[in-house]
Amino acid sequence: MKLRKEDIQSISEESLQLFYQGIKSPVTKEKYTRTLRRILCDVLEDILTGTFEERASQFVNKSKNDPAWAMGVLLSISKKMRDRTELQSTDKDYLSPNFFSRYFKPIKKLLYMNEVPIAWKRVYLCNSKT
Repeated sequence: MKLRKEDIQSISEESLQLFYQGIKSPVTKEKYTRTLRRILCDVLEDILTGTFEERASQFVNKSKNDPAWAMGVLLSISKKMRDRTELQSTDKDYLSPNFFSRYFKPIKKLLYMNEVPIAWKRVYLCNSKT
């Protein structure tokens, strides 16, 4: 067996296309899309620009080119979430600690499917109480 240049598949697929390829269930796809949209368009509103699709590509490209930036963003989100878990449960900004892993699943899937390595244990540990 011998490969030729034209046999090699291009990996320049859109970031969201790769993300969606990694999700089988339509229900999960809808939930992940909703959460990812919230992260990219609301949480990172002042950092990324453009449509949801453009923001996803920007996030992936920036993360590939500057892994320290991506880790900084994820750790910052994690810290803000941790602060909200320490509020009184009656506070309108309170966030259940159980919500944490579900919140990061879509962004983890986006980065994984686009081959962006992240030290997720560090992100999750930032949220644990010590």
